[in-house]
Amino acid sequence: MLGKKYIFNKKRHIGEVRNLRHIDDVWFIEAVVEAMVRGGSMFSGIVKKMKLNLTIITVLRVACGLIFLYAGLIKLFDLHSFRDYIELYKLVSGRFIGIVTISIPSFEFICGLFLILGIFKRASLIFLTILIAIFIIAIDINLYRDRSFDCGCFGVLTIFGEISWNNVVFDYSLMLIMMFLYFKSSAKINIIQEFKVLISAIGFVALIAVVPYSNQTLYYSLNLEKIKNIDWKDANEMLKNKETILIDARSSDKYKRLHIKNAVSIPEEDFSEYYQYHKDIDKKSALLIYCDSEDCNASKKLAYRLLKKGYLNINVIRSGISGFLKLRMELSNKGITE
Repeated sequence: MLGKKYIFNKKRHIGEVRNLRHIDDVWFIEAVVEAMVRGGSMFSGIVKKMKLNLTIITVLRVACGLIFLYAGLIKLFDLHSFRDYIELYKLVSGRFIGIVTISIPSFEFICGLFLILGIFKRASLIFLTILIAIFIIAIDINLYRDRSFDCGCFGVLTIFGEISWNNVVFDYSLMLIMMFLYFKSSAKINIIQEFKVLISAIGFVALIAVVPYSNQTLYYSLNLEKIKNIDWKDANEMLKNKETILIDARSSDKYKRLHIKNAVSIPEEDFSEYYQYHKDIDKKSALLIYCDSEDCNASKKLAYRLLKKGYLNINVIRSGISGFLKLRMELSNKGITE
């Protein structure tokens, strides 16, 4: 009884003993241990149980933190590739896609780091739970559309592969764990203060991420000069080399209706979805890209996207498929056929 009396006589401990949700408060554990020493072994069972619960909660918190920290870092190191994954979901318009590309990995990195360190846990768990809920909705929508592509959960690392209901189950499990951690968490500062610190930290990381993202975009813009404009006669000579790849940048519907023999379809408007089926193309290969006509920009846009993927021998056929049709007979005799 001495131990119990000792704890309740401590003013700062009044009421906290009754609330076992606060088992991760260090002062509470210390108080119980000290009470056990003073009052005997009657509290030994309680202390052992609380230490076990504390260990489980700590392991879960650090594990969740590591998952998001790692996912955020992978994306931050290659934001342009992550942007392609976001485009696959077809849920974000072009004007906002850059903001989303930088914001998501910044949230993941900071919140994951704070969970590992055990600081600002409640705000971090709330943000990550909302982020996972949005991700679940995005996957559900695309599964309902019967679409299939890499989820981009860990950026360029295709750990989970294509989106499936397994992703949804995993995300729901992760969200439940974080909700559990939230209700088991306590803090000595106000939740509003946590949010302020968290948002400031995320903003700081996002600002840092903008610099390499902008520099990389500028690099690609400057290297657009390396993309050559050629005509069908030059293209015909290049196609004599079996390693040359002919690419149709038009929509998949137009490709199905009419395309040039041996051309592969990588629609510029659905680049992220179709590129995953052709990403094994050798980076050293010469690429010939065409679309409808000289007025069509799809081939130029696709060339820019492929430049970002590391292809440097890129050639745009100016006149497109309309120019090919005008020279149809001549080109057919030289080995290029419809």
